[in-house]
Amino acid sequence: TPASPVAARDATDPLLEQKQKSVQWQTLNEQIGYVKREIETASTSLTPDHPRLVELNKLLGDMQRQLLQLEAKVTTAKPAAPASPKLASLRLPPSPVAPANPSKLAPSSGPLAAALEHSFGACPFCDDVAKRLTPGDAQELKDIAGVIERTWDDVRDRRSPGDNAAARAILEQLAKAEIEPDPMAKLKLGRIKCTTYNFGFLDKAAERTGTFACDLRMVRIGGEVSSLTLERANGDGFHASFKPYRLNVMAYLGRTFLKGHAVTRYNAAVPKNRENTNYGNKTGLLVTLAGKPTLISSNKNGVTEPDDTFFEVIVLE
Repeated sequence: TPASPVAARDATDPLLEQKQKSVQWQTLNEQIGYVKREIETASTSLTPDHPRLVELNKLLGDMQRQLLQLEAKVTTAKPAAPASPKLASLRLPPSPVAPANPSKLAPSSGPLAAALEHSFGACPFCDDVAKRLTPGDAQELKDIAGVIERTWDDVRDRRSPGDNAAARAILEQLAKAEIEPDPMAKLKLGRIKCTTYNFGFLDKAAERTGTFACDLRMVRIGGEVSSLTLERANGDGFHASFKPYRLNVMAYLGRTFLKGHAVTRYNAAVPKNRENTNYGNKTGLLVTLAGKPTLISSNKNGVTEPDDTFFEVIVLE
């Protein structure tokens, strides 16, 4: 039987397609809620490494990835093709505000912002990190996606001495919002290697700036994670304490310092070190990229001029 004209039209109707995706999103959200309740119930009687809990958490991660992909399709679909298909959705609209004050730039609405801010769904156990931070640091966390997107636009077609292939790969993964679920699952405790990359620093595009040893420590009380910290073991001092921020994103409250500095932990009342104001509070996010725990920060300590196209990444290996 030949298809009716209505059926033929509906098969290519973009509004109908959007509605169908919205229904899929709602159904998937409900299923995720069910799996979360199952995990919550099972957690009362099973250890975290029990096969049942491992299976449920894997299922939850898979479903959350599907939800993020569906959300991106629903929220970024446009009737006309973008002028630049390659990551065109990451381009921000022109801002009337001078770039010298990134906190006042238009908020990002690209897929990376969705991945970092919503990160696959609600997070009832997450910490209200903003209450622990200075207003400037809290805004910096919210602005990270926009900073990364602007940096990508600034450096993707530019090469500079010292450009690094691994740095370029990280930049593209972030620009494409390839955030993976459950950063805690990839963490290796003890002495590990931390590699630092800078993006958009001065006239540089994407560079690897060094590797240092660091110690990742976790304290559990009654089976629950009480604290998770990272500390640099050589070179300039760096300490970070991690807090659940979004479902698949952790925030870190950190401090940079030199030997002999009085304050070596995040302190909202003392944002900069009195001994040397190039050191002080440092905040950022912990995500998983390409299977590796990755710290992202747009903190400007030590950067003399305002720069809304600069950020740093530390990969834990």
